[in-house]
Amino acid sequence: MVQVENEYGSFGDDKDYLQYLVKLARSHLGDDVILYTTDGGAVGNLNGGTLVGSDVYAAVDFSTGEDPWPIFELQKKYNAPGKSPALASEFYTGWLTHWGETFAQTDAMQVASELDKILSKNGSAVLYMAHGGTNFGFFSGANTGENASDFEPDITSYDYDSPIRENGDVDNLKFKA
Repeated sequence: MVQVENEYGSFGDDKDYLQYLVKLARSHLGDDVILYTTDGGAVGNLNGGTLVGSDVYAAVDFSTGEDPWPIFELQKKYNAPGKSPALASEFYTGWLTHWGETFAQTDAMQVASELDKILSKNGSAVLYMAHGGTNFGFFSGANTGENASDFEPDITSYDYDSPIRENGDVDNLKFKA
């Protein structure tokens, strides 16, 4: 599986752009590779970021703790009939940290319980993040709000309170859960 766009529906809806990405991917990868998009599990996001009626699979992401099954039902509307397995393409094991904030931490047992809600009904999830990492230089990213004054730069650590820590540590409750 190869993802052609990530959360594009959060800010765009240019279908020509998405079709161009699909054409480019197919030219390099061929027709045997499953292509997909990921968008937030809401109608507006999926309307903007998917190619309904194409062979590009629409996956979803949502906040850990949200009821996944209504979102998976919505996901089916954006995929070919019978070709919409429940997939949370970004199941958040933790969260990012902005400069000046306390390091983000999430409860290991809650994360495990929320993951079980998906897996116990034969759904699938990609852990985001399974293994923490580091962004180098000025590539750590940032978030913005209503205007430029809401600029919140991310720290260079991409640990995300993940089960396998940025330094490779697995001696933690989340890894054991």
